[in-house]
Amino acid sequence: MKVLIIFVIIFSLISILNTQIYWRHSGLLGSGAADVITVDNFNRIFVGGSDWGIFRSVDQGETWSHYGYNLHRYFNSLTFNTNNTMFAGVDGYGVYRSENNGVTWQLKKNGITDLRVNHVVVSSNDFVFAATRNGGIFRSSDNGESWFQINNGLNNHQVYRLAVNSQDYIYAGTSNGIYRSTDYGDLWYYTNNGFPLSYATSIVFKSTGEIFASSNYGVFKSSDGGLNWVPVNIGLTNENIRCLAINYTDDVFAGADCDSIYCLYNNSNIWIPLSEGLSGYVVETITVDTFNYLYAGIWGTGIYRSVDNGSTWGSVNNSLDGRRVNRLVSTQNNRIYAATDGG
Repeated sequence: MKVLIIFVIIFSLISILNTQIYWRHSGLLGSGAADVITVDNFNRIFVGGSDWGIFRSVDQGETWSHYGYNLHRYFNSLTFNTNNTMFAGVDGYGVYRSENNGVTWQLKKNGITDLRVNHVVVSSNDFVFAATRNGGIFRSSDNGESWFQINNGLNNHQVYRLAVNSQDYIYAGTSNGIYRSTDYGDLWYYTNNGFPLSYATSIVFKSTGEIFASSNYGVFKSSDGGLNWVPVNIGLTNENIRCLAINYTDDVFAGADCDSIYCLYNNSNIWIPLSEGLSGYVVETITVDTFNYLYAGIWGTGIYRSVDNGSTWGSVNNSLDGRRVNRLVSTQNNRIYAATDGG
């Protein structure tokens, strides 16, 4: 039986270059793996995993409280609206809502006809959107009390990924490409010109408005709001990209399956491999802290850190023992959290 442990890395700007990073067990135990982990605006950490509901930490992972016993299993998504109301997408059950920071949860599925929810996002006006496995997309404008299917123009109802940009344009990654809505889902347009007939593994936005989407055919860029896409794969020796991240200088980082990490430096069109010091095969996740330091979770060898924008990497696995890292997040006070399998 798997044991989930969340490890916390704590460092300061003064000492980070001169001290070794240690990971500390933070007291979170349960059967199953962490499916999702997220941080709210108050640096409270929420973890949802198979079989055991929700854990919450209000002290940067030092101690944990167990909530959400009724949330069953198979978490696919956790998100917040502007009032810090939480929404959880749970495969096979629909959407749950918490209005007291995860202490109690209510199932909010009225109108959702496909309860296999893959992803949940919230727009700036607090509309909530749920992507489902075969039912398309559902929207709630009343804090989850009622849901309406919004598939007008959406010809593929297998929706895996949603993303919202600063203009509240919503992008939907389906099994045969990307759709876009500019009116909160009232109408969807197939904006897949140049993108492969494949689902997007990640969708990220530059500060300039450019969009990058990854797939098992590489990375694609749109400079016109998603209407047209062009491949940006020069320099990639492996086009099966599992994750994307953008730092504060608009450099794009890509984690490849069974390969390495690549960087597309701002205003460049060529990916540069960044493997010096790395060991491992599958790059599961990449995150960036406010110091612009990079962290990569690699299957089988744990977590690596770069303080020079990816040029060199060093292992930061003390006490982590090479566990598989599923997800990394960075809080505003630069504490890094790792969700791992296998204890």
